[in-house]
Amino acid sequence: MILAIFFALFGLGLCGFLHKLAKHIDQANYERERFALLVAQELDRLDKAIKENNSTIAMDNSMIEPQEKWWGRN
Repeated sequence: MILAIFFALFGLGLCGFLHKLAKHIDQANYERERFALLVAQELDRLDKAIKENNSTIAMDNSMIEPQEKWWGRN
């Protein structure tokens, strides 16, 4: 009888521990996925900024370089 009570309490304790462990694993997976999404968003933002900066640099360089038909000006 005492052994059955001990096994029942041990089983309940084990179920509680496994439930907490499952919650912890789910939370870790959620945080990992959220971090991956934040990194992807930041990389997209940086990629857009780099493309915009490259187009600005190309436009600035085209203004600096002489045009092909500049000989007609005095």
